[in-house]
Amino acid sequence: MSFKNLLESILEAGRIISETPGNRYIAVLTHYDADGLSAGGALLRLLEKLGKKYVIRSVTELNDNNIKKFFMIKAHLHIIADLGSGELEKISQYKSSYNVNKVLIIDHHKISGDLRDLILVNPELYGIDGGSADCTAVLSSYIGYKLLKDPYFTEIGIIGATGDMQIYEPMDLTLNILKEAISKGVAKHIRDFIFFQNRSLPIFKAITWTYVPYIPNFSGRDDIGLMLVKKAGIDINKGSGAYTTVDDLSNYEKNRLLEEILHYILGLGVDDLKPRDLMSDIIIFTKEEHPLLKYSQDFSSLVSTAGRLGKDFLGILITSGLRDSLINELEVLYEERRKLLSKYMSYVEENRKIIDNIVIVDLRNMEVPARFGGTISTLLSRSLIYSDKVILVLLRNEDAIKISSRAPKKLVDEGLDLSLVMRDVAKKYGGHGGGHNVAAGASILREDGSLVNYLVDLIKSYLKR
Repeated sequence: MSFKNLLESILEAGRIISETPGNRYIAVLTHYDADGLSAGGALLRLLEKLGKKYVIRSVTELNDNNIKKFFMIKAHLHIIADLGSGELEKISQYKSSYNVNKVLIIDHHKISGDLRDLILVNPELYGIDGGSADCTAVLSSYIGYKLLKDPYFTEIGIIGATGDMQIYEPMDLTLNILKEAISKGVAKHIRDFIFFQNRSLPIFKAITWTYVPYIPNFSGRDDIGLMLVKKAGIDINKGSGAYTTVDDLSNYEKNRLLEEILHYILGLGVDDLKPRDLMSDIIIFTKEEHPLLKYSQDFSSLVSTAGRLGKDFLGILITSGLRDSLINELEVLYEERRKLLSKYMSYVEENRKIIDNIVIVDLRNMEVPARFGGTISTLLSRSLIYSDKVILVLLRNEDAIKISSRAPKKLVDEGLDLSLVMRDVAKKYGGHGGGHNVAAGASILREDGSLVNYLVDLIKSYLKR
């Protein structure tokens, strides 16, 4: 079992896709986050270029109803992307019930159950931690890249890996696809302070639109950004009337602004501030012309925005390479997401409690869409304040409760596995759960008031083993 075996499974998946008869449909079901939508974009581009007939859908979770609806599509090949590894037996049962011909799963989450008659491309099969490397967008893009030698597939993989936080310490296939992108002139890599990574936004927005790491009373606060820019003596407008951006600043201006930012953050009482916490890897897409698509962080945020606000198809289309009027629509969504996320993170500070090393954010009684659960838990896990703690975010999702969880690597090394925690919770309360050891989620169907205490006790029990 090795990296070589993973590459062989990717080549086999490409063969299966390419050999599907041209008069038969290929159906694709993918996840709604940046990784899943980027994978959907890679598969759309591949199927278009191969001249295949296809249907692509996205979902927030792989429950029974979504599996049934997907298998009702008459197709020669059904592809499930960024989902499915934790539901193998259920998928196999429905495959048989609906007389489905062939199912290919492309995923990087923890595996549960036997493959039976399913085809699985997943780094976890070969001893590679899918939570750290080789997300679904990377796998799907590599299939397309190997089949068609189209360098744009490497860009799609980077977009998804950025969304799944795997591009900053790339390993295995993720590292390969980044190297390929750089060698083909698709991308280049620089390092800069986190406050300067949103290079296409107006400078007063860019410096505080910094949610990795999340800094309470700073992240998402345009008013704070405006104050700091003025204190640094920087004009927010260029001579042409357009807003000043990071790329317009001289080194002197960047240093002055950085001094003001650090002075403000230290005044918030943030302890143990390390220089490495404030540096970021920035991937620049050299072929892109639009400012919001030129940097992987911005591009990935656009795709994530589409998914979180229920415009999944926009994320799939734009990652596939389509542009035109799509960008204008996504720009509007991007600004809307900024405002919503700022509001939701203020709810977080009002509704969080800490029990030992566990941060619990119970938003079940707040008007926060369940689609934002993963975003909120990820941001908290990357916070300068909460990064050493387990994060639990609870949201209401119609008749179900959505749980999103994150854990620091240190606690995972001590025995915590959130994918197992989420499966245990789903088993007790009904529903389904799974994911990675460091990041997992669950959707449960009933709750008797004991949920939070059960979660806390369960996490503590793993840490005592």
